[in-house]
Amino acid sequence: MLRSGVIEYRKQVKETQEFELIYKEGVDALPSPRTLNTHVYLRMLPKQVVEKKIKCIQIMRNPKNACVSFFNQHIDTLAPVGFEGDLAEFTEIYLSGQMFSYSDYLLTWKAELAISPGQPVLELVYEDMKLRSRLPIGKRQMMLRMTTSGMEPKRRPNLTEEERLTLVDEVRRKEERLFGRFRGCGGKRGAAMKEEAWEEAMAALNAKSSQIKRTVEEGKKQYANLKQRAKEKNDAIRRPKTGGGPKPASPTMPEAAILETMGGRATLSGLAGGIDTEGITYFN
Repeated sequence: MLRSGVIEYRKQVKETQEFELIYKEGVDALPSPRTLNTHVYLRMLPKQVVEKKIKCIQIMRNPKNACVSFFNQHIDTLAPVGFEGDLAEFTEIYLSGQMFSYSDYLLTWKAELAISPGQPVLELVYEDMKLRSRLPIGKRQMMLRMTTSGMEPKRRPNLTEEERLTLVDEVRRKEERLFGRFRGCGGKRGAAMKEEAWEEAMAALNAKSSQIKRTVEEGKKQYANLKQRAKEKNDAIRRPKTGGGPKPASPTMPEAAILETMGGRATLSGLAGGIDTEGITYFN
C-alpha cells in the first residue's frame, strides 16, 4: 500500500515473498523494488543487505503471543514435524529453550546490528500495530521516504486556476441537481441523481484538463474547500474595521464565482441585523 499509493486488500500471503521459502530463484523473479520477509538472522541474509544498507523493518511480538502463534503453526502449517501435544505441553518446551528461544533470537539480532553501524532498521511491535495502526504506518512511510526519488510517495498535483474555474462552472450548471430538493424522489433516488451530476461535472473537468484525471471525491472536496475559503474572505472583507492590520485578501476568480452563485442562498446569510446580512461586495 505504501509503495503503490493505493488502498486495497491483497489476498497474497506473506509466504510467497518469504526469503527462506522462495530461495534465490523466487527472489529474482519478483519485480523490483522487492519487499521480502524473513525469520532468519541478519548474518544469514545476503551480504548486500549490510553492504548496501538495505532498509529493514523488524516486527517484534509479545513472547506470550509468539508462543501461541508458534504452537498454532506447528499444529497447522508444520504438521509433518509431528508435535501432538496441547498448548500447555508446548509452552513448557518453548520456555525451556529446547525448541526455540525468542529472547535469544532478539538479542542476537541486536548484537549483529551493533557490529553493522548505520544499518537502517525500524523496530515495531505487532501488538501496537493491531491497536494503533496509524502510528506504525506513519513510521514505515517516513522510513520509505528516505529512499531514492523513485520511491518517494507521489502527491497528486493541486487543481490549476483554470480547473477550479471549470469545476465551479460545472457545479453552477448542475446546481439544482446537486443541491436542490427533489420532490417525489426517495432519499436513495435523490442521492443517485446528485452522484450522477457530480460524475458528469468531473467528466467535463477531466475532458478539459491536461493533468491527472480527477475523481468525484476530489471534486467534492475541492469545491467544499473553495466555498469555505470564499465565505471566510467575504466575511473578513465585510467585517467592521477595528484598527490596524493587513488588508483582507480578495477572493480569487473561482472563489468570486462561487460567491456570485451563492448570492441568493441562505447559507451566506447571518442573523438579522448581523454583519453577514448585507449584499455581497466584490473586490478586484
